Amino acid sequence: MVVPQLIAMKNPLEFRLKNFTLLAVLISAALWLSSCGSDDEPKDTTSPEVSFTDLTVDKPVWNTVPIKIDANDNQGIATMDVFVDGNLVTTITETPYETTWDSNTVSDGSHIVKVVVTDMSGNKVEKAVTIVVKNILVKFDFAADQLAEEDDYKERGFVFLSDESGKVIASAEYSNGQHLELKSPTFNGEKFYLTEVLQDEREGDDFVRLWTFVDLDRGGKWVVLDDREYDQTYAGEASLSFTNAAASAFYNVYSNGDETGAAEWNTSAVIRIHKNPSKLYIVRNNEEGSPAPTYGLFSNIVTGANGAINLNSVNQALTKVTTSVPDGATYASVEIDAFPVADNYSERYTLSRFATSNPGPLDIYHPGAAFPSYHIESYYQTETLSYGRASRTEFGNFSIPTHNTSFSFANNKLTYSATGNYDMVTASYVNDNESGYWTLVLPLGSTLSIPVLELPTALTSLDIPAIGTPAYHGIHDYEGIDNYDGLKTFIKNSAYSTDELFAYGKNYVSVDFLSTSHTGGRLKKLTRYVSVDTEIRKRK
Repeated sequence: MVVPQLIAMKNPLEFRLKNFTLLAVLISAALWLSSCGSDDEPKDTTSPEVSFTDLTVDKPVWNTVPIKIDANDNQGIATMDVFVDGNLVTTITETPYETTWDSNTVSDGSHIVKVVVTDMSGNKVEKAVTIVVKNILVKFDFAADQLAEEDDYKERGFVFLSDESGKVIASAEYSNGQHLELKSPTFNGEKFYLTEVLQDEREGDDFVRLWTFVDLDRGGKWVVLDDREYDQTYAGEASLSFTNAAASAFYNVYSNGDETGAAEWNTSAVIRIHKNPSKLYIVRNNEEGSPAPTYGLFSNIVTGANGAINLNSVNQALTKVTTSVPDGATYASVEIDAFPVADNYSERYTLSRFATSNPGPLDIYHPGAAFPSYHIESYYQTETLSYGRASRTEFGNFSIPTHNTSFSFANNKLTYSATGNYDMVTASYVNDNESGYWTLVLPLGSTLSIPVLELPTALTSLDIPAIGTPAYHGIHDYEGIDNYDGLKTFIKNSAYSTDELFAYGKNYVSVDFLSTSHTGGRLKKLTRYVSVDTEIRKRK
């Protein structure tokens, strides 16, 4: 037993080294095992990076909206929760990080799209963007008496929208007092055509008019042509008596709502007045070859009986203006309206109308400073054009704006070019019996086109002219309108649509040119949007 012990202790240093190495291994293993369960290990605190790929602040969207998200994280993405206005739309757990949302489930206007992204370590980040939903293509508010509803006369109104190929995307018949909104869940374009339709039904005879506007934007309101006739209100009737009428003269008597006449053989009259008290404007017209006409202005005319009006006072000199009627004119006229308060066009005095059926000079007379404001309408017509201008200062101007227009029709498409010093161009069509008219209201430009527009089912039974080569086209320039976009903006914000552009005190010029291919006879004014005839234009 002594020998093994001596042998084992022969090299004590080697023994100690082996035991130390073993101890070190055991300690290291213990420390490693201990570290595996430690709470002191560094955690992943890096949040994911998130952005919307296609949604930007105030971006307009409609119908099915794609939502695409770009996300990155050092440990990977666990979930993505997509919300709209705080309501969960979906949870995405794998790539691609995208989904869709039906925007027709909310009202038009601003909405918040938010995504909450969680990574594998539980880190979260949010990203939100405000978008603008525009599912309503266009909206209308119709007056309570927008359409006539009489026993022997009735009007029906329609609107329809077309896409860039001419297909109907929405349509409706409207009624009095209605708020109407047109949508199309299958149309994803930004711009469209809008057509207004007005059908007159009178004792079995139908008359239909259409107006089409191009390049309308989503989400706006529109004001259709107001075809109502408005009765002038009157304070009552004034009974007039006249003295000292010249034997060779006839007197035109004008109030602010009516006109009558006086002469040696006609010394009394009854005339309506718009205000009480009112004025009378009287013009003495002498026989041909006699002195030039003169005028008199009388105040304090009231309803009921008035004192005698001395026609000797109709002796004020009128200002004479001679204008040149263009060659080829078969009719020309200048109509003068005056207003007693500067820049206030609510009280109108129709002073006179000067007309001729021949080209050449036309003498016009007006009372100058007797009235502070005027509205002068100049009109003439030839076999190939119809011209109208309104001005506050020009007593007889027949100049035509600089223009260059061309139209062609092929492959169910109207192609045109229109340039010059005016705001817009129109192309108009008429059916054979002149019971239907269709006018396209178009912007200026070169080599522009519009397709043939299909009709909604509700209109296919009507006698509507086909779009092709225009029967006539027009150039139109309005005060306060710089171009076609300005016209659209004006209509959207108007009370009575383009009728307001023809109101007293407004300057405008409108010229229609008959197409050389049109076989329907002489040119006629056919649409209120381009009308300059006072008998078919409403006054506000």
